[in-house]
Amino acid sequence: MEAKNQRILLVDDDPQLLLLSEMVLTKLGYNVISHSNSNHALELFKDLPDQFDLVITDFRMPGRNGAELSKELLEINPDIPIIICAGAGSDIDEEEVKLSGVKFFMRKPFLKNDFIKMVSEAINDKKNNVSDDAIRISDQVQQSATDCTKGLSCLNNEKNDICKIDSCVNDNVHFVKDDNDRYCNYKKNFGSAFYCNCPVRKEIYNKYKK
Repeated sequence: MEAKNQRILLVDDDPQLLLLSEMVLTKLGYNVISHSNSNHALELFKDLPDQFDLVITDFRMPGRNGAELSKELLEINPDIPIIICAGAGSDIDEEEVKLSGVKFFMRKPFLKNDFIKMVSEAINDKKNNVSDDAIRISDQVQQSATDCTKGLSCLNNEKNDICKIDSCVNDNVHFVKDDNDRYCNYKKNFGSAFYCNCPVRKEIYNKYKK
């Protein structure tokens, strides 16, 4: 199995298990970022929501448990695959995990080869389910676009409603080409140019670079 430097966020409050899992994944070629604190892991993910190919989290942890953490991660990036690992005595089962939107669940203790296999399956599942044309933006960003008059049609593959970026400043200010007569209220004049201050359009660019 070739990892190709795919990035994994690993969360477990047990330092020994965290180190062991990190060593296994790193040896396979994965780029692993480890956190023993679920709150810190969440803050990192908020800053880098599209920089991970997989999240692996323990279930029973202080503060946010694995299910609570996973729920918040999926709200930020619905496409992120997550594996929840739970000990034999944890009061959660696979069906509960799947109802929360997490597809992958492992009961501890597990064999190294089974762990490696599930990591590969989870990352491949992301590749298979997210097409190049798919546009997926978090609910939080969508809800912030309160001035949209077109029902966020840009998210429904209506590509004529996606303003073409002419230039971009610090991934924040997007100057758009004036070749689309279907602009919404977020198109603003800037001298002889135009820019878009739509939070959804900003997220589309930052996430998909288009």
